[in-house]
Amino acid sequence: MMSIQEKFCPVEAKLRESEKLHRLILNNLSDTVLITDETGAFTYICPNIKCIFGYSSQEAQELGNITNLLGNDFFEIDKFNNSREICNLEWTIRDKAGRSHTILINVKRVEIQGGTRLYSCRDITDRKIVQEALRQSHEELGKRVQERTVQLCESNALLREELIERRRAEAALRRSEDELQQANEKLIRWVDELEQRNQEMARLGKMSDFLQTCVTVEDAYSALATLVQPIFLGSSGGVFVLDTTQNQLEAVATWGLDLKSKIEFSLKECWALRRRRSRFVQHTHSKLQCQHIQADPAPNESLCVPMMTEGKVLGLLYLSSPEPGRLTNTKQKLAATVAEHLTLAISNLKLRETLKHESIHDPLTGLFNRRYMEESLKREIFRAHRQEQSVGVIMIDIDHFKQFNDTFGHDAGDKVLRELASFLQINIRNSDIACRYGGEELLLILPDASLADTQHRAEQLRQGVKQLQVEYHHQLLNRITISLGVACFPEEGLTGEAIIQAADMALYHAKKLGRDRVAVASTSALELEVHSCSSD
Repeated sequence: MMSIQEKFCPVEAKLRESEKLHRLILNNLSDTVLITDETGAFTYICPNIKCIFGYSSQEAQELGNITNLLGNDFFEIDKFNNSREICNLEWTIRDKAGRSHTILINVKRVEIQGGTRLYSCRDITDRKIVQEALRQSHEELGKRVQERTVQLCESNALLREELIERRRAEAALRRSEDELQQANEKLIRWVDELEQRNQEMARLGKMSDFLQTCVTVEDAYSALATLVQPIFLGSSGGVFVLDTTQNQLEAVATWGLDLKSKIEFSLKECWALRRRRSRFVQHTHSKLQCQHIQADPAPNESLCVPMMTEGKVLGLLYLSSPEPGRLTNTKQKLAATVAEHLTLAISNLKLRETLKHESIHDPLTGLFNRRYMEESLKREIFRAHRQEQSVGVIMIDIDHFKQFNDTFGHDAGDKVLRELASFLQINIRNSDIACRYGGEELLLILPDASLADTQHRAEQLRQGVKQLQVEYHHQLLNRITISLGVACFPEEGLTGEAIIQAADMALYHAKKLGRDRVAVASTSALELEVHSCSSD
């Protein structure tokens, strides 16, 4: 019996350690995890339930079961009574304070002690709001284009009717050579005007089509001068976009030789932006010019057209002419239409970039999220395999992070994670990829890095982190140390999963040996070799 007990004691210790690790992972997930028995009663409630539902773990336990938390009708449409498959479901709930949330619920039947269902809940309210804003922007852009197309058709029909009427007048006025000549001259002017308008509409349509195909705002900015200048021949101008961080308008596109405007200026320096409407000024009223327009010498004509979206300033379309009569009423109306098209296109691109950024970045640290990490590692391994190169992976864990949270609070823990993320972004190559793996665990992907290079880089990061001084609420927090696990493709495996598992095992070994050190996975020797043992 003593021999049996001696054999099972290490096993029991490992099981306790494994259970502790699993609870640590569950408690630090960004999603809220719930486990219920077959009646719906809670058998496990993740501590971060308050982030979504507003209830503490104890308050949620007092609710009794999942139906009281998610609503009676949720249990009625539950599709998982006879299924073991994972299924996603978007569901609207009200938290403890009565606020409405849209959450994504993953449900799976499981067979574990004390529980038959595992619920993973994620708050997607912000994402749904952004998606709805993008949809409305698309609808608004389509509506504006359709309205402008209808206006163009009506204008062309009107001009055609005027031409027909003019031809009838010519037949009646043939007896008078002078009247016929005047009629012909007027007809030519009308034809020229019609042709000019058709050309302007064609150029406007070309600009709109191109802007709709742009993927980023930089793509749009690089082509604006080429697209807008032909619409206003003989004039100089520029498109200015508001930099919200500095509250300054900056020129993203300029054209012509006589711009007569500052490249950067504040909102207060433009009367059109202050009054939220277009402003046309001639040289005879030069004292009324906007402050961003050069007064010596002032342009003969200038036009400022605000670019507004949802009542807020997005930018400015500015036109100037050294000759009088260029910026006619027709040109001013056309400038307003161009500004509307630019506003819709640029705001749509910015919204799209915002949505894309949020989809691949962790909201707390700003690092890439786990989904992007998995895709990037797969891509880098494929490239390295093709070019016969290597890829290094470093798994990073903050030492005693739970104890740190218990001492200083979770807000301070979040501050530490953000500071560590900033440190990594500054101290890695442009080609390296920094990701948040989960909880306080971060992961670095180092393309074209050998195992030795990856180990060296890990040691540099370990030493550098010790120099960080994190201040929270005017209090200097304890010194931060990290443990790092190093693995490399192809030495430790041929897939991303294998490399991450090897790095994770190395990290576990580094923590087991006392933390604040770098451990290198070595599958060839069937062991983990530790390369930086003692704390400084």
